[in-house]
Amino acid sequence: MNAAAGLNRIKGIIFDMDGLLLDTESLYLKVGKEQIEKLGGYLEDRIYHITLGTNHRRTREIYREKLGPDFPLEEWEKAVYLALYQHFTTQGVDQKPGAGELLRTLQNRGLKIALATSSARRDAETLLALSGLEGYFSAVVCGDEISRGKPEPDIFLAAAAKLNLPPPACLVLEDSYAGIRGAEAAGMRPIMVPDLVPPDEDIRRRAFRVCASLIEVESSLDELLE
Repeated sequence: MNAAAGLNRIKGIIFDMDGLLLDTESLYLKVGKEQIEKLGGYLEDRIYHITLGTNHRRTREIYREKLGPDFPLEEWEKAVYLALYQHFTTQGVDQKPGAGELLRTLQNRGLKIALATSSARRDAETLLALSGLEGYFSAVVCGDEISRGKPEPDIFLAAAAKLNLPPPACLVLEDSYAGIRGAEAAGMRPIMVPDLVPPDEDIRRRAFRVCASLIEVESSLDELLE
């Protein structure tokens, strides 16, 4: 291995949470649509897909634009939060296939592991605890702790800084377009594991690789980390 390759060797893995580690996005879509319709509104699935990976502020901007100024957005947010809280506290939070196994493998290999989620810290900590994944991360950066959310690179750069690693030494696992674009902008190696939205040609060009599942990520680790 030459000196340049050694400097750029992957030493840290940065994970997204919703739709990547946790099987939550389809539930968010279902509950969100139900509550919008109860309040007299309508939102196409493709609009929800646009918000995937973005922080709360940007999501609110998009919903306000699409639902109109008269839609009771604050009332909707409270209803969604209560419905999701009831669901998660009574039925738990499902991991995506291979999530726990991959995290254990990375931990056993001595790699640094971080979480970079657009969710607020309160929500992220609750979901990680309920899913049983809270003990794997040496760094966690949340959407309410940065000024610019994905697709800007800020959250990934903050996670790398907490791991004490340079950006080129980090691999990022993401399910959203915004996440892949943000990881690329941060100078990291983006891996897409699609959830609700498959990659288009632009995202395929930006991603180092597209994997069908976290199980495939684990089986391809030697190649992805080299």
